[in-house]
Amino acid sequence: MEEGSFPRGRVKTAEPQDKDPNHVRRKRSKSEGDHKMRRSDDILFGKRTEDKQSSRKKRKQSPAEEKGAPASHQSLLPLGGGAVVLPKDKSGGGDPLIEGLGFAKLSKGFRVLGCVREVHADLAVFSLPNLWTGYMLRSSDEEPRCDSMLQVGQFLSVVIVKAVQEPVKGGGHRRRIQVSCLPNAVNKVISAAGALSTPLRDLSTFSGAPIRCQIMSIEDHGVLMNIGNGKKGFLKFSDIGEEYVVDEDMMMTDEVTTKKRLVVGRVLDCLVKAGTSADPSIISLSLPSRQDLIKHTIPSETTPSLAQLQPGMLVQARVERFARNGLCVTFCGNMFRGAIEVQHLGGFWIPTQRQESEEWKQFFKEHRSIPARIIAVDVSSKIIRLSLQSHILEMEVAGSTQEVGNVIQNATVVRLDRGVGALLAYEVDKEGATEVRSNVFKPLSSDENYRKACEKMAVYVHISKAMDKDNQKLSESEFGKEFAPSTKHDVRIVSASNWIDGIASGAAAPSIVDAQVISYADIKPAAVYKQVPVTALLDKGGVLVDLGMGVKGVVPDIQLFDKVVSSEYRTQLRKVKFSPGTKVDLRVLTVDPRAKRCVLTAKKSMVKTEKIIKSFNEAKIGDVGTGFVSKVDEQGLMVTFFDGVHGRLTARSLSSDAGVENHKHDYSVGDVLECRVTNVKRKSKRKSNERVQSNGELNGEQSFCELTLGLNIEGSAPSLVDDHADTEAVVKFSPGAVLPLKSMRIVELVHGKSKGDTYVPGYAIVNVKAKYLTKSDEDDTLSTIDCKLPFDQLLDEYDEVDIESADALDRFAESMLTVGKKVNRKGFVLLDPKKSATEYSSGTGTFAMVSIRPRLTETLLNQIESTNTDSRVIVPDPTTELYKGARLVGYVSNIDKRHGAFIRYLDGLTGLVPKQKGGLFLRKYSSLTTEVVAVDKRFNPPKLLVKACTEAVIQKDNSVHLQVGDVIDTATVTYLAFHQVSVELDAEKFGPKEKISARIHCTMARSKPLSARHNNASIMNTKQEISACHPFHGWVVGQKISHLKVVKVESKGGKTLVELTNDDEMTFLRNEDELSDGKKVSGIIYSVKPGSGLWISVSPGILCHIPALEASQDVKILNALEKSFPVGGRLHGTILNSKVWFERRSKNIHHHRNNDESKEREPPIVSLLDPIQFSSNKMPEKGGILIARVNRFLSPVGPPSLMLDLRGGFVGRCCITELDEPDDWENMPLGQSGRVAHDSSQSSNPKAGEMVHEKGEKREIRKETTRYVFFARTLQCI
Repeated sequence: MEEGSFPRGRVKTAEPQDKDPNHVRRKRSKSEGDHKMRRSDDILFGKRTEDKQSSRKKRKQSPAEEKGAPASHQSLLPLGGGAVVLPKDKSGGGDPLIEGLGFAKLSKGFRVLGCVREVHADLAVFSLPNLWTGYMLRSSDEEPRCDSMLQVGQFLSVVIVKAVQEPVKGGGHRRRIQVSCLPNAVNKVISAAGALSTPLRDLSTFSGAPIRCQIMSIEDHGVLMNIGNGKKGFLKFSDIGEEYVVDEDMMMTDEVTTKKRLVVGRVLDCLVKAGTSADPSIISLSLPSRQDLIKHTIPSETTPSLAQLQPGMLVQARVERFARNGLCVTFCGNMFRGAIEVQHLGGFWIPTQRQESEEWKQFFKEHRSIPARIIAVDVSSKIIRLSLQSHILEMEVAGSTQEVGNVIQNATVVRLDRGVGALLAYEVDKEGATEVRSNVFKPLSSDENYRKACEKMAVYVHISKAMDKDNQKLSESEFGKEFAPSTKHDVRIVSASNWIDGIASGAAAPSIVDAQVISYADIKPAAVYKQVPVTALLDKGGVLVDLGMGVKGVVPDIQLFDKVVSSEYRTQLRKVKFSPGTKVDLRVLTVDPRAKRCVLTAKKSMVKTEKIIKSFNEAKIGDVGTGFVSKVDEQGLMVTFFDGVHGRLTARSLSSDAGVENHKHDYSVGDVLECRVTNVKRKSKRKSNERVQSNGELNGEQSFCELTLGLNIEGSAPSLVDDHADTEAVVKFSPGAVLPLKSMRIVELVHGKSKGDTYVPGYAIVNVKAKYLTKSDEDDTLSTIDCKLPFDQLLDEYDEVDIESADALDRFAESMLTVGKKVNRKGFVLLDPKKSATEYSSGTGTFAMVSIRPRLTETLLNQIESTNTDSRVIVPDPTTELYKGARLVGYVSNIDKRHGAFIRYLDGLTGLVPKQKGGLFLRKYSSLTTEVVAVDKRFNPPKLLVKACTEAVIQKDNSVHLQVGDVIDTATVTYLAFHQVSVELDAEKFGPKEKISARIHCTMARSKPLSARHNNASIMNTKQEISACHPFHGWVVGQKISHLKVVKVESKGGKTLVELTNDDEMTFLRNEDELSDGKKVSGIIYSVKPGSGLWISVSPGILCHIPALEASQDVKILNALEKSFPVGGRLHGTILNSKVWFERRSKNIHHHRNNDESKEREPPIVSLLDPIQFSSNKMPEKGGILIARVNRFLSPVGPPSLMLDLRGGFVGRCCITELDEPDDWENMPLGQSGRVAHDSSQSSNPKAGEMVHEKGEKREIRKETTRYVFFARTLQCI
């Protein structure tokens, strides 16, 4: 055995290999020998000798040591390792005592097994043996975050960095244990012992030994590890277990993968791999799966030193001797000695007498060879502790069948630690029982009696929580008498976070067992706690109460009595009723476990009530709850219930339900009210910051509700009540619906408010019968509805003096309107707030807005009576199909010097008259007629650019009496061109030709559709000429055209422009917004671009693009677009989703070589193919046969490659290695000699749009102008 294997804490220096073999060793002097003796004589061999004579004498062994002779002849460690007290009986009788791992034994360098219990960015919390808790801090910002280093539930050996007692406020102290799991700390002692200081070529002697690693980087073939002390290791991907996944980009989360992620910074244990790596300075490592790792034992050929023993190692131990509270064992061929305390034997044996059970000894007499895992090692004190606990052998978090706060009845004391505490065991059901599942851990897994012992759980009760002693310390004798083994007690679980020991912490003191709460986490909102003692009166008027176990609560001054009254009598009553020591009944309002803050109420009405509202998510319309007034303002009252749930009680609701005229005078903060929920409005986010719920979780991502309340608690909820306002039926108004005379009764006048340089007009609240407002009788719960009539909606024109300020407008409105009277004028609905019936009934939300402007009312009446849907002058709403040139009637709602005048129409639709077009010269609040200049329908409601129309222009327009849909009997052709035919109308019927201009656009003329497969070269036409397939073919100037229909009438420059058609089935399109996805269209071919596609006109001014790949599936047709699709012919196709089409293009095209490939305007895309049979929305599949277009204007992706256009806007890439069979390559595929008829004079470099047709093994490039590639090979879609 080498000296390096001895557990002496020091390595003997090796002799030089090249030393002269004939060299004679110098004889050491006596002094040198004595010095050597003193150096080697350390605490490993007991007490140091005092004189030279005694050191030479051989010490006689005691009978107790002779009894343990079978192992002592090899192991130099004391019996059971360190911290084992041998019996005082020199005759050898009695059993030794294993000392617990008390705080005094924890010193710097002590290594223990830890389990990660919590992990945060800068802090990790470990569960340690003996019910201890340790923490690890992130030392600097350069270090990886703790939550990237560790995972909750991970078992690791840790080194104690510091174990100190720190003073706390109020006296006393707190014990803190700081640990580290990093390689520099864990592997430091290993390096000192010789593992890492050994030459790297000799590391094979440590093969199979576990070693702490931290991921430095992820390379191409494996993971580079930091193993501390300047050493590195390499872990190949092939040596990583299947349950791990390498997350190089740190993009995965625990939610998307069930595997353990390996990221940079992760700390884990690996095994030293046999042999050396290619780089002699790097150690080869392996990372087996957890199942293999938990079965891994120290190799028999490896003899570690004491410093090399790591907590977490699995060893095969042999029972050497029984202790009073455990086993003394040996392992590694009797090389080491350790101890297993009784709580780590894996099971609990219930005693039947007032002494600890010894049934476990019988089991271990029969089974002396047992598997055990090391949980603690200390080189200086020679302490080695092991465990047989099932969860430690399996390296899994110990399960708990009891929650904190549960009371265990009749738990039995199985072990008594005098002056410290007692261990109690109790029976659990078989489903929650601990079980050794692996057959590897025999005989533990095969013995029936042992398995029954494992079915019992244990709880440890500290002496401080064992009995009530009225602030007097419990004596050891009293504790020993009361908690003798086999005695039974009721125990309450106070902690279940001891994951290493698998033992809960409990309390048996009656005050704790019977306590209503033991922590802030136990407190539930709206819970009632009776007979709670008052501990102090607070300076601000509240009281402090004690809920037990140090849990304090506050009762604010406004929560002491039902009615808040400030008086000297009430102050004296508080001192008497809530004096310290008095017990009162309380109810929880809110609790914050993280901040350890609890607010309660002593109001009798709230303590005794059974009407509880404590959750926004559970609140529904019709619920009745008792709360208190938390805010009083102009709008009404804010009523708060439990757990922060609150709702609004409006002033209007107070007036209608309770007849309250002045709520600010009648109610004060703190008053108790019983309210009914009249409306629940769900919102996705709260307006305030995240709020901590009673369970300690943040609800910032949860839905938030606005509750509307009412005092009518006896009434029934509306018939349309639903749990969610989002799904509640909305009362639909008809914007523009005309209200009859005297249908509006004035209820209230509200004055306007000044706002800087401008003001907000006042309004009148008018009561209108619901039948005039709603679209149908869809809601019968509402008879009348309150609406708002703004003061700026009374006239079409206002005098400047009446609108110069809010007060002036208020005075003018008061002269016209009287409260209680009905408005003797017709009106109309101006704005629909889209509210539910409950919102209308409760008076919450925005008002429906009405107007009595005469001009707008008259226009709406004409609009309703007109049978023509394309009426020339209308009052539009957001759903109206608007187009350029449409005439709209609205009013000037605001004038902004920066932009111009804003024109308001129905239901929020707004237009802008720019200041460049005279917008600043319009009169505020005046009604006017406007003409649409531009429409942007990307927004809802659409944005309008309009111009004001003068009365003179309107009168001129009215001189021509033509409307859309009118039929003209005959018209004479005066001009003939490719795009249009100008015609002259009858002057007697329609006025002089100087005032009217009529035409028939080529898209509006009747024609026969063109066959896409017609390939007659005789009709080949690429110029815009009237060919045989053109709609105007055969027409001549002077010809009479009969039965023409008006499709558009527009006034421009004092002249009326009329669009006509001779086909009744033809549809006129005003703009591109009418071309929706999937719409069938027909158009005239405007131009043909060989290799690119077609441009067609589907309506006057609207051009669409047909990409060549959308024109046909026939390669021959695609090779000759100009032959198959002559200019002037009519085509029928389907509108594609151009937005998706261009998004795919923009996503796949990175750079362009030509400006033609990047156009600012995105034209509508049309396909001539059947959308069902040839869908363009499918992503090309691997192995599919495609028709693609060579596009040399695209920058190659992964050059050298050929870039291709595919259907649907997709872009493809073909590597040059896929252009031909490897056997046919000549130089480079894109630069080889001509391939046509093997003519070397012709180049076969595919040009932009070139087509290659591949058939089996044979490939040829055609002589014709070819522009498309028909692929049967691998194609990569980008």
